[in-house]
Amino acid sequence: QSTWAVLALASQIGDKLSAIAALEDRVVALSAELEARALESQMSAETEERKSKMRRALKSAFEEKGLLPESDEMARIKADFEVMKRQYFFSTALAVKMHYSLLGRPVNGVDAQSLYEQCVAAQVPVTEWPSW
Repeated sequence: QSTWAVLALASQIGDKLSAIAALEDRVVALSAELEARALESQMSAETEERKSKMRRALKSAFEEKGLLPESDEMARIKADFEVMKRQYFFSTALAVKMHYSLLGRPVNGVDAQSLYEQCVAAQVPVTEWPSW
């Protein structure tokens, strides 16, 4: 009977050693994952620092050229761009109307101004205006 008890204990010890080995493997895997996340976090912080430096450099370059976002020159450029976008929209709308007219499906009564306002309100990208 003591032989059976020794064999049972040996079996239990073997099971426990296997469980310990599995836990050790898990600890190694978790340690590797932790190191990877720490490295990822460090890289993210370095990336943010690079972005911050780039923003400062760009701001400095804009300041040197007198093109700060608050400057009159920048406001004029933005206003000119908006005018060009509007003209592009109306030219595109006219081209689409003419196309449908040539196909024998005139689209009279379509108000390009209201379409433009809807398009801007829907924030449709300029590149999608012709198909919109």
